[in-house]
Amino acid sequence: PRHTFITSNGENTGIILKNFGSYNFESLVLDAPATGNYTLTFTASGLLNATQAFSIMSGPSARLYIPITFSLSPTDTIIPTLSYTSLKTTTLDRVVVLILDGGLNYIYDASRNVSVTVNNNGNLTYTVQNSSMGYVLFDDITLHNPAVGLYTLSFESTGLQDITMDISITPGYSAILDTCRSNANLVRNVSSGLCVEEANYTSAALVTLRDFTVDVLDAGRVFVGSNWNNERRDVHVHVTKFEGVDGSVVRYSSDLSLPNPINVTKVVRDGKASPSVTLSHPKAGTYSLLLTSFCPFKYCGNAIYPTMEEDTLQVKIIPGTPYDLRFHVAPPAVNENDFRV
Repeated sequence: PRHTFITSNGENTGIILKNFGSYNFESLVLDAPATGNYTLTFTASGLLNATQAFSIMSGPSARLYIPITFSLSPTDTIIPTLSYTSLKTTTLDRVVVLILDGGLNYIYDASRNVSVTVNNNGNLTYTVQNSSMGYVLFDDITLHNPAVGLYTLSFESTGLQDITMDISITPGYSAILDTCRSNANLVRNVSSGLCVEEANYTSAALVTLRDFTVDVLDAGRVFVGSNWNNERRDVHVHVTKFEGVDGSVVRYSSDLSLPNPINVTKVVRDGKASPSVTLSHPKAGTYSLLLTSFCPFKYCGNAIYPTMEEDTLQVKIIPGTPYDLRFHVAPPAVNENDFRV
């Protein structure tokens, strides 16, 4: 049986003293008894046994419990899942929470609302559920951008002992580009969220940016390494914004309707190095370089995120040494010999 008949301190033993015809057992304890019929048997050497039958009924609601298995129907059984991969929205498989009495008996209590919390500052969303069906079924518990690690979910209801469930999040699918993570010369600006190169460049006919590595992370910002190399993703870079030293701002679109000042001079395989990125005759100012990645269906037919979350690298170019003469205003064709250089 599930219950324990406590006898460790002799609670089940008594002595009938001389001149007394009975003994009162005052400390008999059944620990966590299941509902049902029980029989106590009293024995003494040389005497006939005596028995006492009694029943245990369901008690008041006392605690929450997550069963190892729970059948909603003959063909629908729920078993808790304890391990997931990190995705932008990691939705847990269905979880059933039961309401038990003090003896751990499942009881039909339709009056309870159950809520969920998570540790580790996890970003959790769900719908509060009611026990109107005699149990509580959660089917939309979602962790948003969970980092790799162990999470403890706590299921709570007013007046009842709560129950916890541990789940683990393992490295997941490629989701995010990060330019700052592996480059000591780049820092993430807390206010803007941009990756910024601290050292400036000097303007010249061709300015080649220092090599940098773009990391691919999962939704929890964990480096995926070589887990998804079969997808053969490319990372593309182009200038999206230029802020001149005079305060002017130029924005570039991806359709190249405005000539883009950037030139990618080579393409290398994932994990080897970054392409050499060159600016041709760049003006002094701040350039915002957008890094994107899209994996076509040919290579990523089962991709969860064909387009990854982009990142922006910001570099600054300062005025260089005199290099060339250019007409500020082109001279007229005839009858004029005054012009500015």
